[in-house]
Amino acid sequence: MNNNSGCLGTLLKFLGILLALGLAIMLSPIVFIVSLGCIYYYSKKKPDDEKKKWSIIAAVISAIGTVIFGYSMMNQPDITNNPSQSSWSISQPAKEESKQASNKEDIDWEIVDDKSGIKIYKRKPDNIFSRNMEIKGFATLVAEQVTKDHDTMPNGAIFTDILKYTDSYGNDSAIYSITLYFSPDTLKKINFDNWPPSNQSMAKATLEVADSTYIYPPLVVKESDSDKKSEFLDYVNKGLEKAPEVFANYQGENSE
Repeated sequence: MNNNSGCLGTLLKFLGILLALGLAIMLSPIVFIVSLGCIYYYSKKKPDDEKKKWSIIAAVISAIGTVIFGYSMMNQPDITNNPSQSSWSISQPAKEESKQASNKEDIDWEIVDDKSGIKIYKRKPDNIFSRNMEIKGFATLVAEQVTKDHDTMPNGAIFTDILKYTDSYGNDSAIYSITLYFSPDTLKKINFDNWPPSNQSMAKATLEVADSTYIYPPLVVKESDSDKKSEFLDYVNKGLEKAPEVFANYQGENSE
């Protein structure tokens, strides 16, 4: 009986020492800061060599405890590395991203197949750009869609956009503001693994490779600037020579 009591007492003492040591390690950062304050206090404010010595000892011991405590905290297991946790956190955003991409496709384009076989993409008017961003924003969207769908365009594709336009007299109208045509030959020429080139923006590359480009003139030149307007219309008309007949349905005031 006495032997059992002796073993139990020894075990309790050992556990008590471990508990005290663990508590001391946890409190080490606080003790270390307090010890530094005491060293300063007993050196400058109220000099006392004996208390300064014990403060230094306490600072050294607590510094060791702080290192041990910091090391143990850094090596705590991270629950995000748990396979059951990480699989959920990865798969959920992936599903959300896929859903958002699907929604974006539905929102941006209304796709129709013309009787000629040309695929026509009409950007829906409920998702319009500002006038200043119309050309660049639309051309960028076209680049993304052409890259994605070029394999499904054996007869070429037309991209057009509807813009609510306010003229200089304050009158609002819905217009086909930009229309781009890509022929089958052009789509075959484009190396989609390296397009657009790194030295060009998506918008610029799109406008340069399109076979035919129609841009509603007031978006580019002022009505009063007859010389620039004439020059711009010559550029547009030159591109129209390569355009299929259906292209003419998506120009300016011909909007719905």
